[in-house]
Amino acid sequence: AWTGPNSFVSTDQNPSITSATVAMSGNYMVTVTDANLCVSSAEVAVVVNPLPTVIIGSNSPICAGATLNLTASGGTTYAWTGPNSFVSTDQNPSITSATVAMSGNYMVTVTDANLCVYFEFDCLWRNNLCMDGS
Repeated sequence: AWTGPNSFVSTDQNPSITSATVAMSGNYMVTVTDANLCVSSAEVAVVVNPLPTVIIGSNSPICAGATLNLTASGGTTYAWTGPNSFVSTDQNPSITSATVAMSGNYMVTVTDANLCVYFEFDCLWRNNLCMDGS
């Protein structure tokens, strides 16, 4: 049987804990009894790192022909995707000469030094994008 932080108990041989939180970090102990009723115990230290604190933004709305600036912070690597097959691994990518076709949802995947991954969306709304400099 397994025991651990936050009153964790399991009789599974290889338990899984879904939606792990930082509070689940700590020492987990397993006690095993074999067919001869011999008992043995072992302990393992588990660390659950927090998700990165991600802050994203853009200079939207912008006018057609302007530069769209996307910003993100909180990690060590960044992977942006967006309309028209837009992809970038820059932390703060810029798209020059923006068009209405570039309107839509931009998503960034942020990974921190602990390899924890966080997804975030930023929107550039089509109806707020100026046309022809107006």
